[in-house]
Formats: sequence, C-alpha cells, structure tokens
Amino acid sequence: MTGRALMLCLIGGSTTAWAQTGSGPLDRFARNLAAGRDVTRFLADDERALADRFGIRYDGATTKALIGVEPDSETLVGLKTGALHLVTTRLDNADGAFRLTIPGTAYDHTVYLDGDRVRTPVVQLTRRWPVHQTRFLDVRAADSTGWNPSLGAALDSFVTHTMTALGYTAAQRTLVETRRIGYVRCADEAEVERLTGYVTRGVALLGPDLVVSSHPAHLHELTHELVSIRLGRTALYTHPLLQEGLAVALGGRAGGVPEAQLSMGAFLVRAGMLTPAELFTRAGFAEQNASLSYPVAGLYVRFLLDRLGADRTLALYRRFSAPTAGAVPDLAPADLPPDADWHRWLARFTPYAHATLGLDRPLPTGETVQLDGNRLDIAMPTGALLIKISDEPGGDGSRLLATKLPGIPSDGAAYLVTADSTEINLYDLRTDLWIAGYVRAFTAAGPAVLTVPDGRLSFSLLLDRPPTGRVSARWLSTTPN
Repeated sequence: MTGRALMLCLIGGSTTAWAQTGSGPLDRFARNLAAGRDVTRFLADDERALADRFGIRYDGATTKALIGVEPDSETLVGLKTGALHLVTTRLDNADGAFRLTIPGTAYDHTVYLDGDRVRTPVVQLTRRWPVHQTRFLDVRAADSTGWNPSLGAALDSFVTHTMTALGYTAAQRTLVETRRIGYVRCADEAEVERLTGYVTRGVALLGPDLVVSSHPAHLHELTHELVSIRLGRTALYTHPLLQEGLAVALGGRAGGVPEAQLSMGAFLVRAGMLTPAELFTRAGFAEQNASLSYPVAGLYVRFLLDRLGADRTLALYRRFSAPTAGAVPDLAPADLPPDADWHRWLARFTPYAHATLGLDRPLPTGETVQLDGNRLDIAMPTGALLIKISDEPGGDGSRLLATKLPGIPSDGAAYLVTADSTEINLYDLRTDLWIAGYVRAFTAAGPAVLTVPDGRLSFSLLLDRPPTGRVSARWLSTTPN
C-alpha cells in the first residue's frame, strides 16, 4: 500500500475490514483530508454557509469549516509519508455516521454522510432543534426548558458590551446582527462531547462559528467568537495568556462574571502565589492549573486593555499568533508595557466590591430584604434566599438552582443568595451566572460576614441594574450544595 492510500474499515453487523482507495464521496473526502487538501467541496451546503457567514479566515487552516477535524501539521507529515494512515469506520446504529481515526495518535472524529455530502455532528444532530432568535444570537436547544426572555436580553447585552470593549466598527456590529452567532445549548457535558468530541463544559468551535455549551450563558466562549469576528483574519494558534486572558477579562470563566475572576487574579498576585511573568512562556502557562493561570491572565489582559486600548491589545494578540502551535512565540518583557506600569495599575485595582459587609441602616426584625435603587440590603440567617422581582421573569428551569437546592422550585425567583459566616454568593437564575459575592478566603485578611443582634447575617449586594418591580424573598434553611 502506498503512503497516501486510505485504509477503509467498514463495520456493519459482522466485522469486516480491508484497505482500498475507493471512489465514493466519503472515500474522496477522507483521501483529500489525509493529503492536507481543502475539502470544502465535499461538505453539505449548510455546513459551508455556517463557516463562511462572518468571512473569518485563519492562517494554518486549510478547510475553515473543519478546524479541529483537520489533522495537524505534524500528523499530516506522517500521513503523507505513509508512517500514519487514516482509518474510516462505519458506525453501527447511526444513520450515515463514520468514525475517523489515525492509529498511533489521539486523532478521533465522527462525521456524517448525507447523500454525497459530509456534515460534522454539531450541524447534523442539531439542525432540527428549535431556535430562539435574539438580536445577535441563534440559540438552539433540543429542550427549551430554562429559556426565558431575560436570558436572551442578558446575552444580547453582553454581546453589545463586548463589541464596544473590542472596538467593533459599525459594519462589524451590523454583520453580527444580520448573521448572528450560533449558540448550541446542551443538556449536559455528555451532549457537548457527543456534538463536538471535546470533554468539556463548553467550547467555541471556530469552524462553524458556534458556541456549544451546557451552560445557558457561557460568556467566556462567546468572547472567543467575538474576538475572532473582530480580527477577521488571524493565525490559528495564539499565546494562551493573550487568548484565554482576553476571554476571562471580558467574559469571565466557570459560570462567573469577569469581575469575579479578576478579583481572584488580584488576590493570587498580591499573595505572591502567581505572577503574570510566570505565564509569559507557553510552557509556563501550561504548567499551571487553569484555576490559577486563567484569573491571573485575565487580570493582566485587563491591564493591557486599560493601558494600550483595544486596537493595540489585539495587535499584540495577532503578533503572538502562528499557523502552528509550535511556532507561537513566547512573550518577553520587552514586548509589553513597562513592569512599573503594571505594578502601579495593580496597586489601584479595586477588587470586586459588589458585596458590602454590614448595613448602614439595620432592617426591621422579621424583614429580610430591602431594595434601594440597584442595592439589595439583606439580613438573613445562614442558608439560602430566593428573591423574586414582581415585574420580571424568574429563573424557572434553572439548572444551577436544581444543583444547589435539589427539589426546590424557583416559584418565579430571579436571584438566589447563599450566605454563611465566611461566604456570600449572588446568582442570577435566568443566566445561572455568579454575579456578586464575598469570599473571605480570597481576601488578604478578610473579616467574617457581620451579624446583627438577632443573629442574622447582614450585608448588601449590588445588582447590574435596578429592578423594575417589587422585591420579595423566601428564606430556606437548607444548606446549598
């Protein structure tokens, strides 16, 4: 067999295998894929349309629609020399599904053959899912439980804010509004893996320009997509401090808003646990746990945005990108603003202060919550508080609530507050995002949450906007998970 011959294993009912260079559409697709050629012509029309709608191009990607499916440059060398072979396996009990593997490597992907055209799983398996259309997004989900107008409004508000932060032109804003970013909302991480092949909570697929996530508002991954649209053209691989730091600085991480991660980053740096300089090399970034590296990277990129502005920060992003992972250069102090500027900025940076311990005016005995503009004054025993806004939709179907308080219905509540003597958390049940709080462990010498004479915990929380209706609360003695 020659080095470019396709090894084709067809398994159906009984196990039969042979090697051949066939002439069918999948044979031709796989043979060209293994040779590193552009295989766009073999893809279904809807697959191509998704990949082309924003006009994004990546240096290092031969077939833009199949970023992540194309073999990388090192693997292609093995395929072309005959050291490696692409194996195609027809899957039992799956209509038109084929598994692509390269033995001896981690390469393992599924594609679907529909007639004579190829689709990826995320397009094939979700194309008949219901779609909720917002101003900037097409949100697709097999189960619409948990969707509400407030979720759509929150996602659109985030996109608007992030486009401003990234310096979008009017034409780019119109492009996003007319073409819309795709958001595939999955039931769980297993469904994310089934659609994308990645074992993760969520991912931005650069090929079809889709965010696929088990979280209803995965702002971190949306930021990756918005950065790509803003750049228009860049190389496929970027230094992780800049790539992930930008997504954290603008989109947060792990179900929390950006300020939560930046506060964590400030604590880590000030406590001497990790510095941005330790992340300047790609190897240094990879050595750190993501729970440490991402917040510190996000904090440093927020500094870059403040110090350089969006255009110069994105120019740096482009400069430290390359068509192959190994070609991405490391950062050096000479490439960045002076270290003294960073330390002055850090000294002025105010950690997330949306939770204030204690109250200026005590609440009457028996009263749990009062609203003053967008400030909630709360006095509650240890436990959980469900807060309802009379004129706003609640978080019915919230997965976060089902996880924190199993079996407890939201009854129209928009927010969940959990509190004890060391930690306060405020969650928006429409988006399932952590939006405010206080964690004693993440302050240098933080006090315990203050109590009032009757033993209740006393604090204030700031919402992102003043509620439009009356506020009511229901306290639960249940200890949240």
